[in-house]
Amino acid sequence: MPIKFANNAFGVLASGISSSDTSVTLQTGQGAKFPSLSAGDYFYATLIDASANLEIVKCTARSTDTLTITRAQESTTARAFVTGDRIECRITADTLRKAVAFEVAETPPTGSIDSGSVWFDSNTSELNTYYNDGTSSQWVPNTASQVGLVLDTLDAGTANITSMSHFVISCGGAS
Repeated sequence: MPIKFANNAFGVLASGISSSDTSVTLQTGQGAKFPSLSAGDYFYATLIDASANLEIVKCTARSTDTLTITRAQESTTARAFVTGDRIECRITADTLRKAVAFEVAETPPTGSIDSGSVWFDSNTSELNTYYNDGTSSQWVPNTASQVGLVLDTLDAGTANITSMSHFVISCGGAS
């Protein structure tokens, strides 16, 4: 379920909603400002009224100018909003948490992987860091309570890697 983003996406409600409605209709043409969603995709948005009351919602579908939403996200309260209130695609705390969350899988990711990517192996409960020095690549295991970061030392004249080491940050466990 990938999270989607759009720069500066906002709209105005074409009609009011109650605290239990699960869709919002925007003024004509404004839905196109928001991300297109396929099955499993979503984005977070914030509803804002004239008194600056806020509610974070999770948008799971967009059809023209109608957004399907899950109400009261991230400890906000579902409330009524009126015609003319705004909805904005915003970065939220949960958006950032999910952007840096570890992938839980039974096999490591394959394909194009960036050095420093982190993968949590659900079979062994090991946290692994991807290491690629240009000639070889591998997953380097760490303990489940640590995050290993690969640090590259580059030769300034040739931009070649001259050394590779690990740096460990404690994440609530022993370092």
